[in-house]
Formats: sequence, structure tokens, C-alpha cells
Amino acid sequence: MLSSLRIKILIVTVGIVFLTTLTTMFFVLRETEKSIYSDENKHAQNLVNTVLLNVDNEYRSLLFHKDSVLASRKEELKNIVNIVLKNIEANYQQYMAGKLDEEEAKRLSIEEIKRLRYDDDVGYIWVNDTGKPFPKMILHPILPELNGRVLDNAQYNCVLGTKENLFVASVNVCIEDGDGYVEYLWPKPSSDGLSADQPKLSYVSIFPGWSWVVGTGVYIDDIEKD
Repeated sequence: MLSSLRIKILIVTVGIVFLTTLTTMFFVLRETEKSIYSDENKHAQNLVNTVLLNVDNEYRSLLFHKDSVLASRKEELKNIVNIVLKNIEANYQQYMAGKLDEEEAKRLSIEEIKRLRYDDDVGYIWVNDTGKPFPKMILHPILPELNGRVLDNAQYNCVLGTKENLFVASVNVCIEDGDGYVEYLWPKPSSDGLSADQPKLSYVSIFPGWSWVVGTGVYIDDIEKD
């Protein structure tokens, strides 16, 4: 009988040890899995954060480069127009000195401007007057059919954001500030002729002697290519 009791006690003890071991193993495994999952989750999150940081840095770098290119192109446009204004001023002074009559001085200026092209002939200079309520085109080397016309057609209501008449806006900028920039939609010269209207940024400035508004621009897609 004593032997039987000992066996029972042994069986119970072994059972308790076995259950305790299983329970301990279960909790240890669960905690280990939690720990592994937590570590893997942190690692994955760190990788995601690193990627996001790299993407953000690249994006900021792209924006900085785009702003830098835009600022550079705006300065180039200003320099081109200033060169043209100096050439006009030289002819104007010839007229004021009596060496040329006014129409000849204007004709020489127009001929010089007409020949000025840049950016693979995509860049050109136009001139309009300051007439009210709508100015008149004096020179447009790409669309010569506009020369001498009053620019009141609704198709010129193409200033971005306001749909204001482009040439009226150019005149207003020059009258108010002497010069400035205008963003609008305009066809682009190509080997196949003119494209559909696309975004363009132009710099305009006024020559007070003849009340001429001189402008030139860059197409936004060319800035995007840069």
C-alpha cells in the first residue's frame, strides 16, 4: 500500500513538473515571439523611416534645384531684355541727336530685335505699345500676322490664374513697376510649326522714349527639362 502511494505521489509530482515545464515553455515562447516581432517591427519601421527621409531629402533637393534653375532663367530673361533696351536706346539717341529720323530709328531697332533668337530659336523678343484699352503689336517675329494689330482678341486672355489679357497685363506691370514677370499660356515654336498653348514665363520692361513694352520668355517645360 505504501508503495502504491509513493507511485501516486511520483506520478502527481511528475505531472506537476511536466505541466509547469509546458506552461513555462509556452510563456517563454510567447515572450520570445513578442520580442522577435517587436525587434523586426522596429527594424522595419527604421527602414521605412530611412527611406522616407531619403525621399524627403531628394524631393527637397529637387525643389531647391527647380527654384534655382527658375531664378537663373528669370535673370537670363532680364539680361536679354536689358541688352535689347540698350540697343533701342542707342538708336533713340541717334534720333534725338538728329542723325536719324524717328521712323528710321524705330525701323533699325525693329530689324535688330527681329534677328535676335536664342535657345535653338525657341527664344525670341516681342514688342507692343502701351495703347488703351488694348495695346497694339509692334513686332512679333513668330506671329508676324499680329504686327500692327490691336491685341483685343479673347484668345489673349491667357494669364495664368486671372485669365487677364496678356498684353494688357504686360503694360500694367511696366506702368506700375517699370518691369516684371507674367505667367501665361502660349504656343511654342518647333520644327513642325507651333505647338498647342503651354505654360510660359516672360519678363517685360518698358522703353519710355517710345512707350514700347519689350518682352521675352521661357517655356516651363524647358525649365522642367533642366
